[in-house]
Amino acid sequence: MDAAAALIFVLFGILVTMWILSLLARRQLTIATTLEPERAMEVCDSRFSRVGWRRVDGDGTLNYSPRGFEFRGAKPPILSINVFEPEGDDLTTIGMWLSEWHTQFGMISHVEKVFWKRWTIPRALRAAEQAANGGTLPSAPPAAAAAPLAGPNALTVQASSGAAKPASTDPQVPLADPGLAEEDPKQLAYGMFNACGLIILSWGPRSLDQHVQAFLTAAPRFRDTEVADGGGAGPLPDLEGMWMGFEGPTGSLLAFFVIGGDGQTVIETLLTPVQQMPAEWAWAIGTRGDVPAGVATIFANARMVPLWELSSFSGQAPASADVPPELAARLREMGWDHVGDNAFRQDFTVPGGGLQTMIFGAHSADTLALMAPIGTSEDGTVPPQYRGRSFGRYPLEMIAGMATLCLRFPVGPPAPTAQTIAAEARELAAYAFRQAEEAATSGPTTAFEHPAFEPPTTAIPTEALAATPPPVSPFAATQSAPVPPVSRPVGGAAPPTSAPPSRQASRNPVMIAGAIVAVGIVAAAAIFALTRSDDTPSSTSASGGGGSAAPPPAVDEVTPCDVAPLLQPETVRFTNRGLTITTHITPGCDNGDLLVNRGFRVTAVDDAGNEVASGVFDLGKTPIAVGGGGTTVDFTYPAGTYWRTADAISGNLELTAHRDAYDAKPSSTASSATEVTADKAGAPEYGNLEDAVQSALVDIAAADRSVLDATLLNVWQPQLSSKRPGLFADGITWTNPEILREHLAMRQQFPNARLLWSGDWPVYSDRTWWVTVSGVPFNSGEQALGWCADHNFDWEHCFAKMLSHTRGSDGTTMLQKR
Repeated sequence: MDAAAALIFVLFGILVTMWILSLLARRQLTIATTLEPERAMEVCDSRFSRVGWRRVDGDGTLNYSPRGFEFRGAKPPILSINVFEPEGDDLTTIGMWLSEWHTQFGMISHVEKVFWKRWTIPRALRAAEQAANGGTLPSAPPAAAAAPLAGPNALTVQASSGAAKPASTDPQVPLADPGLAEEDPKQLAYGMFNACGLIILSWGPRSLDQHVQAFLTAAPRFRDTEVADGGGAGPLPDLEGMWMGFEGPTGSLLAFFVIGGDGQTVIETLLTPVQQMPAEWAWAIGTRGDVPAGVATIFANARMVPLWELSSFSGQAPASADVPPELAARLREMGWDHVGDNAFRQDFTVPGGGLQTMIFGAHSADTLALMAPIGTSEDGTVPPQYRGRSFGRYPLEMIAGMATLCLRFPVGPPAPTAQTIAAEARELAAYAFRQAEEAATSGPTTAFEHPAFEPPTTAIPTEALAATPPPVSPFAATQSAPVPPVSRPVGGAAPPTSAPPSRQASRNPVMIAGAIVAVGIVAAAAIFALTRSDDTPSSTSASGGGGSAAPPPAVDEVTPCDVAPLLQPETVRFTNRGLTITTHITPGCDNGDLLVNRGFRVTAVDDAGNEVASGVFDLGKTPIAVGGGGTTVDFTYPAGTYWRTADAISGNLELTAHRDAYDAKPSSTASSATEVTADKAGAPEYGNLEDAVQSALVDIAAADRSVLDATLLNVWQPQLSSKRPGLFADGITWTNPEILREHLAMRQQFPNARLLWSGDWPVYSDRTWWVTVSGVPFNSGEQALGWCADHNFDWEHCFAKMLSHTRGSDGTTMLQKR
């Protein structure tokens, strides 16, 4: 009965999804291309197989109807294509729309075919343009790349309305990551550049204020757009999206992010006004992180300017929160110094000696914040020692050139109490001081960060091999092929039998736009930068500070508590020992806790619900004494007890403690442990081990794909392993958990190692293997084999492999001599 209900629920979900897609499929798609109209018609017609589609009469130049069974007897829709002659800018415009559908059920029957054509035809036109231009896309206009101007996919190209000013001929280049804090407006804008498929760009050598005035003269409707709290404006008139302004030493930039709308509205609302601006303002199209070189130059050293700072939008700045008068008075009574108009400062003594400056004040229109500066930056970017690190509930922000840990409070009502602020300030001060000390001694390569890659040199192809072996030892070919794994939620239903899908690399642009927040505490941070005390640790207690440091209790000074402790992750790092999570333990009892359980299981789950780790720690051998104020301990998970790499972890971690065995009686001479290592893997917090591992394999391969595509294509590198479930090799029968354990162990030994699924790469003839490559590029296969020999790998466990999207299995493998 449960299975039948589940099946009905799944079928209903599929029906609803197809219904929604069928509504989206009706939207007109506009495409611009440099191909001649006759050639464009040939390309479009070639994409319609006479097996799956048939030519019919209709309202377009070309009309097609899909073949197949009709849902509930409804007739299929008609997909029409019109091709329009160029009108002055040498661009052929193509319109694609559903000119006829009889019922919604008729649409549902064939919606996947319609979407496939909307997806593939623009790419076919792009390929034809590239072939017509000798293998390269035309440089002007850059948007004539035959991608859609409207539809369910992001908008990507230009359609012309006969404007006098042509697009810039600057080459398209990837936009450089500014490397700022995650919530910095410019960093969020960089995310928008990478997420959005159609970005109308205007840039030039003058100030942003002059730039906006010139644009508003050409597009007066934009004078009424609403400026958001983050400093951008939106929505666009008659379109989904927003726009932002940037200004730097070399000029200014306007970026219009178009998320949805039809092609004609894009032309009339944005393209025509941008084309009509004075000649000093260049324009072009950007798409998914690729922008003209002139835009990249300005963006590199520019700041995102809130539009309310410009004369055209003055008076629209959001109001910042005020510290309530009663709270301000109470803070002054507790020893906080009132600095500036709306901020307070106090220096806190931290355990072990030292002072940490804390600031409390307005953060945005509706939030207050505690701020703990932990480092400076000359160029406004996150200091190297803090990049990629997770700081638990304290997000890292760059404020007035200072790397700052923040804890936010809603303005209320009710507003936070002075006692709450003081208690949280003491905790954040101790935590921030520890992070600064660790960063000063650990160097720039820290948690959630991999060693930088050297750009590979051009590979020198070798002679093709007479026969290409499978990506594993020969006897593996006798094993049965497994069902290819796919990603799914932990504990979810069984996956379909298909290869693992690639993960989206960029955020939803609407979510990113909504995440941009104002930072209203720059003045307070600037005051700190000018008045902060010397960085040398001091044991002098500040007025109202946190008091003297207390040493950790001895094992015989505390007893076990019946209430589970709270585990708060502070830093996460990957080393050659595995995954280490520095954790602050808060006891469940006021008088402390003694953790001595022989099966103390600690699970880690990320913000997306992914199982990250589960280890069982024998605290009978390494007891942890926790005083009333808590203690900090490093929990290390060796390979096999954790399942995800840094790139496959989403957001922060949540740790949960379980007592799965009995409490031991520690020796009276035992000392409290500050670092413990898991003895074995534990059960995941949710679901089962197989689901957690299978999901992790897919997500790690998806995260590693960007590195492989960026740095390791068409070069030789050592391949270290290829495994699939059911394979018997090296004395064991391999399972997904064993495959992941081996990969992570290799990653601990060789930090550049990467995981891939052979089904994603045409260089493998057998497409059912999880493959580990070293990630170290070489010019030749012989050099890669030399690496294998230098690291004592025999011919069965290491050979040279070239990854490519354009080559097959022949000539991309080289074996060691036996």
